[in-house]
Amino acid sequence: MKHNEQRLKQLRQKFLEFGISGYIIPSSNEYQSECAPKYARRLEYITGFSGSYGIAIITLNKAILFTDGRYLIQASNQVDLEQFQIINIKDILTTDWCSIISSDTDTIIGYDPYLLNLRSINYFQQLKLKTISPNLIDLIWNNQPSKPSTNAWIYSVDYAGQTIQDKISKLFIELKNKNVDGYFITDSTSICWLLNLRAYDTEFTPLMLSYAYLDCKDQSVYLFTNLERLSQSVNEHLNQGYQTIKLYSENDVNVVLNQITNKILVSESCPIGFLSAIKNKQIIKQQHDLCSLMKACKNQVEIAAAKQCHINDAVAVCEFFAWLDDIVTQHKLESINITEYSLSQMLTSFRKKQPNYICNSFDSICGFNENSAIIHYRPTDQSAKLIKSDGILLVDSGGQYLGGTTDITRTIVIGQATQLQKERYTLILKGHISLLNSVFPCGTVGSNLDVIARRNLWQHGLDYPHGTGHGVSNCLSVHEGPQSIGQYNNDVALVDGMILSNEPGYYEEGNYGIRIENLMFVKNSKYESFLEFETLTLVPYCSDLILTSLLTNEEKEYIHHYYQRINNQVKPLLSDKAKFWIEKHVSMNI
Repeated sequence: MKHNEQRLKQLRQKFLEFGISGYIIPSSNEYQSECAPKYARRLEYITGFSGSYGIAIITLNKAILFTDGRYLIQASNQVDLEQFQIINIKDILTTDWCSIISSDTDTIIGYDPYLLNLRSINYFQQLKLKTISPNLIDLIWNNQPSKPSTNAWIYSVDYAGQTIQDKISKLFIELKNKNVDGYFITDSTSICWLLNLRAYDTEFTPLMLSYAYLDCKDQSVYLFTNLERLSQSVNEHLNQGYQTIKLYSENDVNVVLNQITNKILVSESCPIGFLSAIKNKQIIKQQHDLCSLMKACKNQVEIAAAKQCHINDAVAVCEFFAWLDDIVTQHKLESINITEYSLSQMLTSFRKKQPNYICNSFDSICGFNENSAIIHYRPTDQSAKLIKSDGILLVDSGGQYLGGTTDITRTIVIGQATQLQKERYTLILKGHISLLNSVFPCGTVGSNLDVIARRNLWQHGLDYPHGTGHGVSNCLSVHEGPQSIGQYNNDVALVDGMILSNEPGYYEEGNYGIRIENLMFVKNSKYESFLEFETLTLVPYCSDLILTSLLTNEEKEYIHHYYQRINNQVKPLLSDKAKFWIEKHVSMNI
């Protein structure tokens, strides 16, 4: 019996005990962090699907996994299709959930109230829901990893650019303007940013899992976490200003919330489970976490630190591609058996040599040929494909550094590329450059700019099933809100200091995929009340895949200036081998 079948059987046996006919398992965790700790990867445990976004609904006779276009191929490869049906969540309306899950209108569906938040619960309003505690996956998960609680450490103001007192004061001003008595924060990334603290509770984000409450009456902050993780120096750091920071065990959250009166502000990311503790108060809902917009707008110190860490990261990436290029040109691929997984490990080894490196910012995506068409493909040592000539190699990777978070995708060719592959790559590059060169009025939202990156592909009947750009933190989550660039409406305007990715692509299932990604930040334009982007990422594009005949003079000029920056800022830091690789790619006739 396959392990998924056995686990489904165990889960369904719990339904009778708890008086339900189905159960919702989202990919989210109780801290609403994107990078889930290992103990919280409940969706992966029951389905086998390791993507960062998905929802499973298990009933007595059905098992359905909902995810989006980024993960459909990956899900079909990882999930037992004899047990699970996979549905693109974008293809259904809220009112369709009932008909998909069960024709019986009396079907009761259970859920963990700490895994669904005020936003996601709206998906299921047509269902008869029942809160279930404890989590049913936890009850059947043998040898479930323990909950992490690593030592907290101080994120220096030399990188943060603001003291915790400055941040807290600004947040209290925002709360005063909203006429509320308190603010409950459930996003650990916001708390780490607010208090200039980090830890290692998740694999790819230096996160301290925690909750916080800001009391507007006495200007105090309540921090809920495992207190044993807080050293004397961290305690001194937290209480060096005029605000009082009260420390509580995480187990005391509901007890403390129950004692608080009057109007409490929460964001839509607040887990439903906390509402029972504050049900007698006046709850004011805020679409976005108040800290998220403040965190997204980097100050000058943060931008300067981000620039430096991107130079360091560029050194690592250029050294990696130079190492690989040397192996290819010397025809050593066949003899040393390089795989997608060993490549990703080698790239990590180059990053580890860089100043202020902490860890990778996500599990590297390294796909060769048909695997490059899987948007979030992650190779393993057991399943990785051998790298051989000829083929397309897509490498999407990033690092966490003191001062910044990086995320870069480069697609290269091993051996010879076809004319069609070169055309596709160049169309993507044109959209990528067009977005980077955009000048736009203040107040512009990301969805207004998305078409700029897609236009060249659309003119050839092509598109890509993911957003064009996501926000990026500084030494926190590689995917940061509320800013984004995509086809779907986002009411958050792009403003000075925001860091975003720029990553158009093209994917041909079963054949190959291409993506080009740089990080960039928003800054004021020379025109009053207008904004523009400046590139942070400093790694050459693949000259072997560029058809210069398809580039406009403006696009050629951009590449020329971009390569000048690489020559000036990155090349002097490289080994002779990597300098040679740089010269080969930046000296192309444009």
